[in-house]
Amino acid sequence: MVKISAAGKKALDDLITRFQSERLLPGFGVAVTNINEELYASAGGYRIHDDPTSGSVTPDSLYWLAANILFERGTLKPSDLASTYLPSHLSNSNLVVLDGLMKTSTPTPQPLQGASITILHLLTHTSGSTYFARPREPSYGLGRGYTFEQTEGREKAQEEFLEYIKEGYPGIPLAAEPGAGFAYGYSSDILGIIIERVTGQSLADFCEENIFKPVGIKTTFKPTPELFSKLIELHFRNEDGSISRLEDRIPLIQRYPKEVHLALGGMGAYSTLSDYAALLRYLLKLEAGQSVPHPILTQQSIKSLFLPLLTSSASAGVALAVLAWSPDIAKNSGVNWSTGFAVTTRDVPGKRRAGSGFWGGWASILYVIDPTTGIAIVAGSQIIPRFDKRANELFDKVEEVVYANLEDD
Repeated sequence: MVKISAAGKKALDDLITRFQSERLLPGFGVAVTNINEELYASAGGYRIHDDPTSGSVTPDSLYWLAANILFERGTLKPSDLASTYLPSHLSNSNLVVLDGLMKTSTPTPQPLQGASITILHLLTHTSGSTYFARPREPSYGLGRGYTFEQTEGREKAQEEFLEYIKEGYPGIPLAAEPGAGFAYGYSSDILGIIIERVTGQSLADFCEENIFKPVGIKTTFKPTPELFSKLIELHFRNEDGSISRLEDRIPLIQRYPKEVHLALGGMGAYSTLSDYAALLRYLLKLEAGQSVPHPILTQQSIKSLFLPLLTSSASAGVALAVLAWSPDIAKNSGVNWSTGFAVTTRDVPGKRRAGSGFWGGWASILYVIDPTTGIAIVAGSQIIPRFDKRANELFDKVEEVVYANLEDD
């Protein structure tokens, strides 16, 4: 088992101090864990960047997570057709492939010619579902499927979501035929709705019962007023590099204190970074075969989290996505995708090893989980547009410092 040396912790402290003193980010944090315990947690900045009276960010501060939630397949089989659970939306006759997408602002919807969407396609983001079926204004905004007003209960919200992600096309638009390539889009949200249909529970309750409570974390889709008071506000990076409050710049998903009828698998949970790291630590334990009370994943499922499942042609889409925030990782680590996140297939010198899982969220939180080394890191802020340069720099520097200062415990 490894730990961070005293010199490494000092280097992390110095990094936090620099980012705070130079005001490079709004409120931000870092958490590092090995397989048994948290090794480091720190934070900097204020809940509202230009308002010291809003309170300092601490390891107990709350972040809005705009990244996909981990699912155990349970009664769902990878080969199950998604249309079995959502026939009026996911049968082939209710889907269209956009011919010319990313080449023209007016792609042509075409009927599907090949495979149907399966649960595995949703897990690996090869369903074809895409965030980019229509040009978005502004480009960093969220799609209407995320921002519509939920007013009439969960089942109504499910139907509204599935209608809104059609973006005006005659069926749910796909970037490619199912299985043909990686496209990051609404796959996790669709899978969340399927889980709600199968279990009869809301996704919020399902995750609370099957993920958050067994792991022992306070991560939630339904923050209490006390938790919400610790939330770091969302901010915006201006073109000149300065930071502003987000305010009403773009619509967001329906959030507390409004009632959220439909929790979404792609975004919407709230967590501290220490709890985020605790979840990653739990996965490290499972992957290592350690006994844990109430395991949230089977051994087959946990192993699949770190296995590359895409063909070389399909994985090119993963590399393209990662290129936006980490060119080094995108070009040199042989990125692929598993059933839960991106995975590296080659060691990155001085950083994560082959077989590491990683990803990042819309609001600039990134993580890596490296079962070979036995280390997981989560770091970030609350700032858009996504792929914020300074948030990426923070994570990159933290990873460098951690791996350069590991020693045997």
